[in-house]
Amino acid sequence: MDWTSSTPYSRDLGDELRHLRQSCTDHTGAGLAEVLGWDPSKISTIEQGKVRATESDLVQYLTACGQNLGFISEFISRYRRAFDVCFAQSADQTRTLLLAERMASSITVYSPTNVPDLLQTASYAEQSLLSSGASPDEIQSTVDSILERQKTLYAHNAPLPTFYLTEKALDPRTHDRNVLRGQVTHLLRMARVVRLIPTGGKFPLVDDCTLIEYGNMPTVVFTGTHVAKIFVQEKPAVARCRSLFQKLDRTSVSPEQSIALLIDLHDTLGSGQ
Repeated sequence: MDWTSSTPYSRDLGDELRHLRQSCTDHTGAGLAEVLGWDPSKISTIEQGKVRATESDLVQYLTACGQNLGFISEFISRYRRAFDVCFAQSADQTRTLLLAERMASSITVYSPTNVPDLLQTASYAEQSLLSSGASPDEIQSTVDSILERQKTLYAHNAPLPTFYLTEKALDPRTHDRNVLRGQVTHLLRMARVVRLIPTGGKFPLVDDCTLIEYGNMPTVVFTGTHVAKIFVQEKPAVARCRSLFQKLDRTSVSPEQSIALLIDLHDTLGSGQ
């Protein structure tokens, strides 16, 4: 069984099923398969999000996990979109993106106006969210989510990341200087994966864009706003995203030049100029 029909959402919901089995029963995957009269591989492929379970399969599985009719109905409703190759969910949903990033082999990010989430310090994230009008609860929830996602970069099997950002994201006119200096310090620690587009350089006027690639699963394009998170794995969208990053590779300065620019900015912020 391959992963060609798998999507970030199918893997998320499959993982949710696995957590239900582990938390609500004493069954291993093989044990639950025996109870249901299924082949053990069927449990495995459903929990990994490789294949679409039928509604009858889900009713049997969730009933065996002790779930009530209300939960079963709600889960089936969500599951109907599990294998959509273009999928949107509300901005406060975080599991799908977190799991998508954790399973990736490489992540390439472009953020034209802000430091990418995966590189933001907590203070920079809080200030950016505050300026957008987010409530204190929204700020805390979003910052917690960002910090949890950042753990992916330090895992033993971490994806290979590349981040393209413009100097505009580090403009001292839009952020407190101390906050910004702390952010630049963090970027210097991560400088090996940072590519800067200097002020005056030509950069595409598009929204934030992330290309998430896997060794054995379809590539995913992700973009997010304050309203929604959007996942697309249609080939034309992936091709356009790859083309964008090829342009950014030509437009941005080298990692060594990026480091030099960051050091200059760090010194400028420290001197109060």
